[in-house]
Amino acid sequence: IYSMGCLMFEVLCGRTAFSLEDIWRDSQAEPPRLIIENLGAAETAALAAMQTIIDRCLKEKPSERYQTMNELRSALSQVVIAQSVPKQ
Repeated sequence: IYSMGCLMFEVLCGRTAFSLEDIWRDSQAEPPRLIIENLGAAETAALAAMQTIIDRCLKEKPSERYQTMNELRSALSQVVIAQSVPKQ
């Protein structure tokens, strides 16, 4: 689950979630932030939802992360569903 959070961050940002320096300097480094600027409301909402999901994947304590890939998939599905509902 942790690795998937790192991968999702890298896919969305084009850079790794943590540098090697971050890991050596502070093993409890804060999860990185997605950059949300110059986007429309829908894109901003989707990235904010993804940030919440990534934050949970990268929690230091495994017990605070999603416990199964199905649980993570369900959270990701909610973002997709929210983005696919037509705006009225």
